[in-house]
Amino acid sequence: MALARPWLAAAARDWLGSEGERWIFVAKVMLAAFGALWLAYRLGLASPGTAMATVFILALPSSGMVLEKSFYRLLGTLVGCASALLLIAVFPQQAVPLFLGLALWVGLCTCGAAMFRNALSYSFVLAGYTACMIALPAIGHPNLVFSLAVTRVTEVALGILCSAVVNDAVLPRRQGVQVMRTVQARYTRFIDFCHAVLERKLTPAEVELSHLQFAADIAALESGRAAAFFETGHGRADSRALHAFNATFMATLTTFYTLHRLLHRLRQGQPGPLRALLEPL
Repeated sequence: MALARPWLAAAARDWLGSEGERWIFVAKVMLAAFGALWLAYRLGLASPGTAMATVFILALPSSGMVLEKSFYRLLGTLVGCASALLLIAVFPQQAVPLFLGLALWVGLCTCGAAMFRNALSYSFVLAGYTACMIALPAIGHPNLVFSLAVTRVTEVALGILCSAVVNDAVLPRRQGVQVMRTVQARYTRFIDFCHAVLERKLTPAEVELSHLQFAADIAALESGRAAAFFETGHGRADSRALHAFNATFMATLTTFYTLHRLLHRLRQGQPGPLRALLEPL
């Protein structure tokens, strides 16, 4: 029995590091979803399924990503409901002006969604279609618009609350830890990349491909940094430093790639004194 304990512990660690993480994620999502559904029924909400669907929409692997998307989902819902209330108040029982106002609002939200990225873009999308969901059913009954808006906000907020509490309290997976690991791994990869380029171990096509991969990593790290901001005070304190690191890394990567292209063109040119000076490099 004593000999079996280390083997069982090792097997448990391996399982938690692979399949275990997936099953824990599924269990947390189901716990939050059914908790939101139960609370919605207990509160007598008109559409309990909306609270449950909100949990599934917010199902993301790390607590920081869940909190970030929750914040922007609630913000988009509130702005969309407020715009619907305003449009109904300005154009009560006037279908044509109301449709024109909704079209203008959806167009503005579409522009905002195209201009921004990630969760902020998602918030603009929500603000657009939430206004339509609230305003259209109330065209002939403007007295119901406030009730529809309050119900919608309550159902979405309930799903957000359940998802945020479960993900942040039950075996949380911190985005900040993953971001720091990504930064360390990228730094090592970039040093190796610089050595390989300067020693001419990579072809120009391979250098260009690596440059594009590093650029994609920069965008991914910026998304991870934004999600880590919503976790702990430590993550918020590191957010500005990570943003500065990302900007510096982008400038360094661009400068190094430009230098490589310049050296490559000079080496491919006509023989001369300058080319002879470049040979030791």
